[in-house]
Amino acid sequence: MKMAVNLEEFKDRVQKREIDGFKSYERLLTEIESLYNEEDFKFFYAKNLFNKKEVELYLFLDSGVINFKLNGDKREIKHIYGKPASKTLISQKLDGRDAVLTVTFNAEEKLILDAIEDSNEDYNEEYSKYIKELYKVL
Repeated sequence: MKMAVNLEEFKDRVQKREIDGFKSYERLLTEIESLYNEEDFKFFYAKNLFNKKEVELYLFLDSGVINFKLNGDKREIKHIYGKPASKTLISQKLDGRDAVLTVTFNAEEKLILDAIEDSNEDYNEEYSKYIKELYKVL
């Protein structure tokens, strides 16, 4: 059974060069490790890893969420501080292939994770399960 990737699997896929742009992600992972303590990570979410959209990585901590993305020739790291002010989970009643989690941190910061939009047909169901696990963690 396929699973949405956790941080260790993402690192492994980067190391094995299974991800487009692996060299940039190696550098990004090195920077993450230099800035943050891995024991503080509660949950990892890789948005758009299995489709052709821009990949975004999210690391959830007790202090908030960190968003990492490659933006042209730059690496962008954004740390949103604070506990979620609200969270909403919407899923299909019938097939379980879709789940959309909306997390609001403050008036300006809203995070939307969508199993269908963030993956591909092969991974939709696993992303849906992963999003539901994140809902529990938050």
